[in-house]
Amino acid sequence: KMERTNWKKSWPFWLLLAMVLAYFALICAVNFFAPPSFYDSDMYTDMRYAQEMWKHKSIFPDGWVFGNQLYAVSTPVVAGLFYGLTRNPVLAMGLASTVLAALVLLSFDWMLRPVVSGREGRMAGVLAFLWMVLFFGDSWHSTDGWQLLFTMCSYYASYALCAFLAFGCYLRCEDLHKRRYQIILAATCFLSFGLGIQSPR
Repeated sequence: KMERTNWKKSWPFWLLLAMVLAYFALICAVNFFAPPSFYDSDMYTDMRYAQEMWKHKSIFPDGWVFGNQLYAVSTPVVAGLFYGLTRNPVLAMGLASTVLAALVLLSFDWMLRPVVSGREGRMAGVLAFLWMVLFFGDSWHSTDGWQLLFTMCSYYASYALCAFLAFGCYLRCEDLHKRRYQIILAATCFLSFGLGIQSPR
């Protein structure tokens, strides 16, 4: 009887989790199986950067110039590390985008914890966040919504990750004397500094 009662209480969470995992599975499908026609010139440039980063063993490869920005803590930097393992720039970028997608969702959930105690509420928030990015980004006709944070080269995933961590630290300002939060705050400051030097945007 207790097991039935627990299931009745927790089924909304498992349903929401299944929906989030379904979204994430679609993100993985685009990351790893999207045809090259989905890519634009910026995405190819990011993949080329990942190769150059590994070749020069530096996040600032010699002679590399790309528009008005550098890369310091972006998805292409992570792709450069994966390129060293896979020797495949497309797969490396897919892996990097998938890792960043997971980190964005986890950091969003972490940010909500001080203000939303129930896991069902937080999972509903994650689901709403995913839905809004896809809906308002016009992912149905173009993929802009998925490019915004998650798929292919996930241009702004590192910005979202840093923002969620920073807001989460702010919401925990009374607990920042605790060691685990000090570590997260230090990592957030490092990310913020990296984002500051990589782009005037």
